[in-house]
Amino acid sequence: MPPGVRVNFKKAPSISFGGKGLRCSVSTTGRRTTSAVISGNGLSYVKNNFTNKKSSTPNAMNVQKNT
Repeated sequence: MPPGVRVNFKKAPSISFGGKGLRCSVSTTGRRTTSAVISGNGLSYVKNNFTNKKSSTPNAMNVQKNT
């Protein structure tokens, strides 16, 4: 597997890629997560999108900025 790629088989299987500071993941349930972290100051940004399998329209579930 290439560096920076992870596979998760726990609740909902997913694959994520990226490195320190920026990571994207996609699960089999249609959830997509993008996160960005600035090391050293605790500032992070997380965006969750969920695509309903019945319709292909993505809906923004949760956008949060953690400090």
